[in-house]
Amino acid sequence: FELIVETELGVGDNHQNLGSIKMYPVPAKNILNISNPQHLELERLEIYDLRGRLVQTEDLRGMGNVKTLNIDQLAAASYYVKIKGAKGEITKRLLKE
Repeated sequence: FELIVETELGVGDNHQNLGSIKMYPVPAKNILNISNPQHLELERLEIYDLRGRLVQTEDLRGMGNVKTLNIDQLAAASYYVKIKGAKGEITKRLLKE
């Protein structure tokens, strides 16, 4: 019995890399920071309320390492934040105080 395992290292599938994107502080009050430590090619951020309504959008193209968003106009509630990139998207939960 012979088992051969090949592992490919490299850029590959960016869906895994999207997990490196962080949001802080959570819970947030007036600002929300988006951290992109791997400098992934991000395009857009969308914030949805729990009813699925789009309440805010931000352009993330060329954002660099960190982007600070003003979320002062959002009511205190839970939201879903969808971050879209060239190779996929990830959804995170935001709690606004």
